[in-house]
Amino acid sequence: MKKFTSYKIVPELNLIIGNYQGNIGLKEVMLQTYSFTIDPDFNPEFNVLLDFRNSSAIAFRMDIDDYVRFLKKTLILKSKVMVGILYCTPNQEYLLKIYKGLGKFLNMEIGYFIQLEDCLNWMNFSETEKSFISKTLSNLKHQSANLDLINS
Repeated sequence: MKKFTSYKIVPELNLIIGNYQGNIGLKEVMLQTYSFTIDPDFNPEFNVLLDFRNSSAIAFRMDIDDYVRFLKKTLILKSKVMVGILYCTPNQEYLLKIYKGLGKFLNMEIGYFIQLEDCLNWMNFSETEKSFISKTLSNLKHQSANLDLINS
């Protein structure tokens, strides 16, 4: 699977939704994060939902430290934001445990989940909001498939 990232900022939900597919490394995560920050709809007070379930995110312990330094330089969070992360591999879970522990230094409350429903419950979304978010994630995932068709 090719590397692919996509995102959508949903101001009415105070939420940034990110999707990652393929062999994703720190570079792709940092580029996507930077893309959020220059988007006209970006607000540093928005919560974040990141979906790595269709990726085999490849990173090492030291990459987490580099990412945290990058976030400290890139984002100034005045109030605590929630960051819900969906994962699917043991390597991702290992890295997320480390990242979660560093969240307090970034003014982030980080949770990581295998199931979307568990993540959305943790983030306190209503049933209507959950449905919208699920459809949005599906649309973001299909952007990759559409690009493959266009590029064929």
